Amino acid sequence: MNDDEGVASGPVALWQELSRYLTMTVDAEVPSNAQHDTETVVTLVLENTARVHPDWPAIVFDDISIDVMPERSPQSSSRDGAEKPLSFNLRTHGLALQTGESLSQKYPFTKGELADVEFSIRSTISRRAFFHLERSEKIPLTHTRETVLSFLKTYNEIEIHGALESGLLSISLPGKQT
Repeated sequence: MNDDEGVASGPVALWQELSRYLTMTVDAEVPSNAQHDTETVVTLVLENTARVHPDWPAIVFDDISIDVMPERSPQSSSRDGAEKPLSFNLRTHGLALQTGESLSQKYPFTKGELADVEFSIRSTISRRAFFHLERSEKIPLTHTRETVLSFLKTYNEIEIHGALESGLLSISLPGKQT
């Protein structure tokens, strides 16, 4: 932390920036005339808001675990807007959210329980994705031009294109009868 400005720098600033990419939103659907024991639906949305950029590393949140108090299992779950049943236990297996992905889960509670509802999440940032480097280079055309021209010259001299052309012409094209 920079004492002069009170602003984080170095690894602390990096951690703060990365942790902002995993957002959590909680909302409750409570009917206006709901009684104390009326079941309401609480929706939890987790989203990886990191931007995709070809020159930046991927920010992938791994091993996401969701704790719900009082303890409940989700009624339904959707990933990126598509309704999907949960086929794994988040407490033991975790979950991963790639850049731009989201997860939405709906939990049943009574109106009387809403004041005590608390969601907490834990996650790690995938070191494998974050430190993955991929780069490619091609040999400049100025170095390969002579080789390509030599190949094309030889190809024309042996007139192999004539044999290929006659072979292709003998193949019937698909028509209405096929």
